[in-house]
Amino acid sequence: MRASSRIQKYYSLIQAGEWEALFEKAAENFTIDSPTFGCFSGKEALTPLFEQQREILKKYRARIEPQATTVMDNTTAAEFLLHFTVNGKPVEVPSLLIAEIVSDTIEVIRIYHSTYPLSGQRKLRPPLLPPAKYLSEPKIIEQYMKALRAGDLEALLEQFEEDAYIQEAAGATHRGAAALRKSFSKVLADGGLPIIQCAQTFDGDRCVIEYNLERWGNRKIPPQCGCAVFEIGPFGKIAAIRIYDDIVPPEK
Repeated sequence: MRASSRIQKYYSLIQAGEWEALFEKAAENFTIDSPTFGCFSGKEALTPLFEQQREILKKYRARIEPQATTVMDNTTAAEFLLHFTVNGKPVEVPSLLIAEIVSDTIEVIRIYHSTYPLSGQRKLRPPLLPPAKYLSEPKIIEQYMKALRAGDLEALLEQFEEDAYIQEAAGATHRGAAALRKSFSKVLADGGLPIIQCAQTFDGDRCVIEYNLERWGNRKIPPQCGCAVFEIGPFGKIAAIRIYDDIVPPEK
């Protein structure tokens, strides 16, 4: 099984206690950065991480639902929907893994998801990557980012397909023009979001952008990281955005 395929089975391998299948395709100092547990490198440090992840999957009786996978050059971005049971109630946690794979060898995995659904709190996560010097992004994404940074609601909404949706990091989904307008009106209430783009994975249909954020509107926030997946629709506009971060607006 190739390294990229093992990334697509990451949570299933952890749940089954079969993380040796990851080590078999990993560099000696293979690194994982997790929003819950932090950053670990090498087999000795990663084994306890996998054990902790397995315990969470077991504790909350997880059902793992693989979603879309985006591959470009040496990067594989695999999305999952993790179904948990918390106090007898179903809780869904969208999760995204981005793996850097060179010569079929996993070197780095960056995991993105919100910690809020399970803990009830958001965990501040400092930037993982530096700003990109240059990204050749799809024109529609470029226009979206320009409108988002400027806080231009009308220009922003123009970038979406008619039945587009946005999935928040904690799982809430807003679909259709009216719902998008309501959601973005709240997001842009204090001005634009100057997203700092760091890395991109684009396969022609989906564009995965890792980013940092240091300001929300006209106010500074602690520097934080996140990731978003953009799906391009049949008419060349944005059909979906799925967000993976723990960033929240500053308090009023």
